[in-house]
Amino acid sequence: MPCRLPEHELIHLAATSNEEAFREVIRRFDRHITSVLRRYVSRRTDREDLRSEIIEKLLANNRRALRRWEPRASFGSYLATIAARHCMDWLTRRDRLPCVYLSSAGNGASDGYLEETTPAGPNSQPQHHLEIGERRSSLREAITALSSSDRLILYLRFDQYLSGVQIANFLGISHGAARQRLFRAIGRLEEQVRRTCPELMQAEPNQAARNL
Repeated sequence: MPCRLPEHELIHLAATSNEEAFREVIRRFDRHITSVLRRYVSRRTDREDLRSEIIEKLLANNRRALRRWEPRASFGSYLATIAARHCMDWLTRRDRLPCVYLSSAGNGASDGYLEETTPAGPNSQPQHHLEIGERRSSLREAITALSSSDRLILYLRFDQYLSGVQIANFLGISHGAARQRLFRAIGRLEEQVRRTCPELMQAEPNQAARNL
């Protein structure tokens, strides 16, 4: 019975068009798909549609995605990567990538003018709260003006805190290409910031790309 098979044997059997084994794969690893969908997609109906599309992708081209899995890697992680890429493609096509905040937290990605201002304390003046809101609004507008591809790599780096290697694997490019793409995206954001809100310019640009 497929439900009793170890992971590598089950995936191999499902890749040979065994329907019972494929259903067991979905039952056993569905949580990896749904956890990714909950992270990227807010509407339940969209998540249901995307889940169906991801399952169809596993069935496509004679189950090529199943056959390409290598047992030295966790199939759950492999499946989560497929789901995440599908979500990001979906978001990019609809120009609905999140407007990243680009905070300085995580992975040492301190970035000067890309940092969010530290929230004001209870004894702060109202004017300080207003300035924080204005700075955040200006930064979000600058990010929104970028292309989807630029916003995608900024989102992966500063919102999801992925490392350079993780971004490269996610996008299917080399580590060097990921560094270059992030460097250029930050450069274009810097140009937007300089034009629209120069007061945010506080540090040497593209430090985060060098740290990637």
